Amino acid sequence: NLIFSKHNKEVSEIITGKRKKTSMSPKQKDEATTLTKKSMGAAYGSVPTHDDENHALDEDRIRTVQRKMAFLTGMAAIGGFLFGYDTGVISGAMLPLAKDFALSPVQEEMIVSSTVFAAFLASLVGGSLNNSCGRRFSILVASGVFTVGAIIMGFAWNYNSMLLGRIIVGIGIGLASLTTPVYIAEVAQPSLRGKLVTVNQLLVTFGQFIAGMVDGALGEVDHGESAL
Repeated sequence: NLIFSKHNKEVSEIITGKRKKTSMSPKQKDEATTLTKKSMGAAYGSVPTHDDENHALDEDRIRTVQRKMAFLTGMAAIGGFLFGYDTGVISGAMLPLAKDFALSPVQEEMIVSSTVFAAFLASLVGGSLNNSCGRRFSILVASGVFTVGAIIMGFAWNYNSMLLGRIIVGIGIGLASLTTPVYIAEVAQPSLRGKLVTVNQLLVTFGQFIAGMVDGALGEVDHGESAL
């Protein structure tokens, strides 16, 4: 400690120019300051430098960004799940719908195909909506359209109301299927971009799988007929 104190006193005198009444150049002062820091580290252990603090802040910032990126990816990928679910669930619902609404074969075809056709048309205009309003706004619009279509289908009382709900849901599918992969690719890190975009495609097939499971769970065998 005595050696360390003596050394610091000498360095301090050199920096302030009191020792031998001489002045130092900026380079010599920097060298003396660096020597002092090294001496402090040797006497008391390593001392965190400004670079170490910046490195710690960068690591915290990276972890925060990764958490937000995972959350945004999960929320956006719900659009892929709804895509698969809404296109797959109708297969099990058509038997009770045809019976309850007394649908003709043409009306059944319209209910099934209207969603896919509406999704096709919505995807054509979805690019302009993305460019003008942004990806996040487009996803919010798709979510709102999904909700409205689901409510209409839930309270449908005849063929026309059911067809309207299916068309509205198809519009939501078209917007979500176009916007979600682009949004995920833009917010993802380059090293994770392909993996996270694949999550959206995986959820499309997972939604179709869940739709089949729901149809099977709600279907009951009654006198040789399937009822929902």
